[in-house]
Amino acid sequence: MKTLLYCCLLLMLSCDTAKAQEVPLTKGAALLFKDVTCMATNPEKNKVFELTGFEIADNGTQFYFKGDTDGAQFPFDAHVYPLDINTDGLEDIGLVFGNTYTSGGAGSTSLIYIKTQSGDYETNFGYPGSLVFIPTRHQGYPDTMIQGPGFEYALWTWNGKEYVFKSKITDKEASKFETIFLEDASNAYVDGLKH
Repeated sequence: MKTLLYCCLLLMLSCDTAKAQEVPLTKGAALLFKDVTCMATNPEKNKVFELTGFEIADNGTQFYFKGDTDGAQFPFDAHVYPLDINTDGLEDIGLVFGNTYTSGGAGSTSLIYIKTQSGDYETNFGYPGSLVFIPTRHQGYPDTMIQGPGFEYALWTWNGKEYVFKSKITDKEASKFETIFLEDASNAYVDGLKH
């Protein structure tokens, strides 16, 4: 009987997944997630794109922020990095985007959409610089640094609901940590999906 119930549950879940994939991707989500290996459904990809606030640039291959200027576009690239930041089995979405117009001297901005148990995405970070994970953890989430131009970096920790600024650390202090960049963490996660 348990086996029958389990099989029925699996069938229901696969039907829900199939229905979610029947929802078409918006043009923006299709461009953002082009060539990205992840577990996100089409509705989830559409939601992530909506959260970005991006518009597709006239060149059709990049994005821009509408309303920032008087009709001028400053197109930028955006790269999606799926990962499971706290190993809870829910796929989070890292995003690196921008140019000097959007992100100043850092040249790019990093953020993470953390997926909640309810299926929503909570935006964390969104600051110019590179997002780097360090070995220390708080409540299951790795501490992070935002690295950019200069000799001090912002150190962030998880407070149970979101990442919060903890302190600034010097370049010398930061060099003592064994770090992993967002892209590398995502590559390891995606490799796990393929096996």
